[in-house]
Amino acid sequence: MSTPHILLVDDDPSLLQALSHMLTLRLPGVRIDTAQSARQALALLQQHDYETIISDVKMPGMDGLELLAQISAVHPDTPTLLITGHGDQALITQALRAGAYDFIQKPIDRVYFVAALHRALHTRQLRRQVWQQHQELERYAQSLEQLVEQRTREFLAANEAMEMLVRDALDTSLVESHTLILHRSRCDLVEVCQQVLAAYTAEAGRALDFEVGREPVEVEIDRDRISQVLIHLIFTARKASRGDAPLKVVLHQTSTQAIVTLGAMEGEEVSEHPLERFYRRPQAEAPRQTNGEGGIGLCLAQYIVAKHEGQILIHNSLERGSNFSLLLPLAAQPAEPIGSPFQPPQWLLS
Repeated sequence: MSTPHILLVDDDPSLLQALSHMLTLRLPGVRIDTAQSARQALALLQQHDYETIISDVKMPGMDGLELLAQISAVHPDTPTLLITGHGDQALITQALRAGAYDFIQKPIDRVYFVAALHRALHTRQLRRQVWQQHQELERYAQSLEQLVEQRTREFLAANEAMEMLVRDALDTSLVESHTLILHRSRCDLVEVCQQVLAAYTAEAGRALDFEVGREPVEVEIDRDRISQVLIHLIFTARKASRGDAPLKVVLHQTSTQAIVTLGAMEGEEVSEHPLERFYRRPQAEAPRQTNGEGGIGLCLAQYIVAKHEGQILIHNSLERGSNFSLLLPLAAQPAEPIGSPFQPPQWLLS
């Protein structure tokens, strides 16, 4: 046990001195603070965490029972021994019910006093150990909870990747049988990207930096199929990035095209290729293993984009891996009406 720190409280200076001297002899190295009033004791309690407090009951102003109530409220695990010169059984019962650890009567029996103090110090040590073990259990429970959450996210991600593979396989069969049908409608590509990125962030737990202009980008697309393409490009860009480089998605438009670029977008760009079915990066340019995710999916994505008269490009970087660009034609602008239709005058019709 570490060196005990004890607080003695009594309005009798001679008793404080005698008790301090006795404890110093019986407990070598003990640290003892003294207070001649309950108010002074409360001030010391704000500065120190004592192993045990010993207080007289009969004191002017705030007595020992009131001090005990204050100690129980602030330091409930600190054992408090009360001393009194009156053999009042009712007072003893009241003190014990109020939380006093033990009761010492005057004249003080030194053997009993020291034994009671040893029991109080041992109790304090046990309570502290229990508290520490409780804290360790709480930290362990938190770590287990975090581990379960991590494993759950991994399971959901793996399940989502499996669903994607199944859907890709079904869609590929539609492509090979020439039965994949697109349902195009005019929509804002900004809104489509925002919806896809929000879903990815919620499921994968990773935020993406989306950079876009203020104006809407009007395209005529199959919204579900282009969303499917964007999901494939996001996952592939994440797998193809080097290290923990943050991913960025940039959407802008030219006079004829909408361009969505995904990837780390840092480092020197060394080559640009159309995304072909059997294209493989040179070994020196290849990023880390992609676990097979993206082969069929990216071929399907390229097919869907080609049916939209668009294109997917891959940009290889020696430092950051690969970036991808999705190019789609802008929706045709409606023709401006040329005035109101001709209405012949009434006299001409009569």
